[in-house]
Amino acid sequence: MAKSRVDKINIINADYINLQIKKFSKIKENFFRINLHKSEKEKIQFMLMFYKRGFFYPPHYSNNVTESFAPIKGRFKVIFFNNRGNIKKKILLSANKNISYKINSKIFHMIIPITKIALAIEAIDGPYKKNSVKIPIWYVKNKKRFINMHKNESF
Repeated sequence: MAKSRVDKINIINADYINLQIKKFSKIKENFFRINLHKSEKEKIQFMLMFYKRGFFYPPHYSNNVTESFAPIKGRFKVIFFNNRGNIKKKILLSANKNISYKINSKIFHMIIPITKIALAIEAIDGPYKKNSVKIPIWYVKNKKRFINMHKNESF
C-alpha cells in the first residue's frame, strides 16, 4: 500500500479565497493568477484565475494540452470556435450551473468574465511549455470583430 503524507495536501479554504479577492479588487489589473503547482515541470498545472469584467484575451488554444476550467465565484461566457473562426458553441459557466468544461488540445475558445469579479480554477497538462498558446490568424486579420463580440455577446 502506498504511503501518503498529510503535509503534501493543499487545501484552499473560503477565507483564503476571500482574502485574495479583496486584494485583487484593489489593483488596476483585470487578471491575476495564483499557481497552486510548485513547479512548471509538474504534470498538472493547477491555478486560481481571477478576472474582472472587461478582461479580454483573444480566441486561442493550448497546443497538445487538455484544459479544465471551473468557476468558483461569478459567471463567465465561453465561446468555442471552429478552425475558420465561426462560433461553434456558447456556454454560460457559473458555480451553480454549467459548472465546468474540459477541452482537448487545439479547440479555439474565448473566456469572457461577465460579473464584476469572477474566479475559476484552471487545470492544464504539464509540464509548462512556453509559447504553447496559439492565437489564430483569423483573429489577427479581424481583431475588431472579436473585440466587438466580447463587448456585445449575449446569451
